[in-house]
Amino acid sequence: LGDCEYNTLEPSSGDGAIVEHLLKAGIQAPRLYCIEQNAKRCQIVRESFPGVRVACGDFMKYKNSLHIPFHRVFMNPP
Repeated sequence: LGDCEYNTLEPSSGDGAIVEHLLKAGIQAPRLYCIEQNAKRCQIVRESFPGVRVACGDFMKYKNSLHIPFHRVFMNPP
């Protein structure tokens, strides 16, 4: 998983449980992008995992205005 050429998206990061596992698996923090709708949880992820990119908002309405290519998506949908 740790290949530095790939960007990874976690579209509903919550408190960062999956984020933690992805980082332990070797994904580099600057290549890990998270989206979380709850502002308090966004702050938790930002503080807990420095370098991980966190957007606060609804994943279903997210606009990738920077056109970042996501090569992998990891999530645990409800």
